[in-house]
Amino acid sequence: ASAAAMLCTVPPGRHCPPQSAAPEGVPCAGGFACAGGSAEPVSCAAGFYCTLGAEGAPWEGQACPSGYYCEKGAAEPTRCSAPAGRHCPAQSRSSAGEACADGFFCAGGASAAVLCPAGSYCPASSAL
Repeated sequence: ASAAAMLCTVPPGRHCPPQSAAPEGVPCAGGFACAGGSAEPVSCAAGFYCTLGAEGAPWEGQACPSGYYCEKGAAEPTRCSAPAGRHCPAQSRSSAGEACADGFFCAGGASAAVLCPAGSYCPASSAL
């Protein structure tokens, strides 16, 4: 049987590019997830990142950590640059982050939301 006619049976985290003669396939590129076999690589979902050799479906990448954001196709998290009054909780999808919730204040950037001090009033989007 020719290499083109062989069935691709590589494990998750690898794929067989078109016309590839390598039976072991190649590692899935950063920013993509590979289910293995003949499945095509799929762009990593927003809020997650997929390192080289990421396995499974794109939502099975690694969740973006707090203080970072991960756009669709991210190979690694990017440090949050949200303005004061906003923050990037886990699985953030953009550098703008999310508005700080009622009862919390946010310094912006990669800082986490902080509980409002006792006796203080912190409406949504507070920067304190």
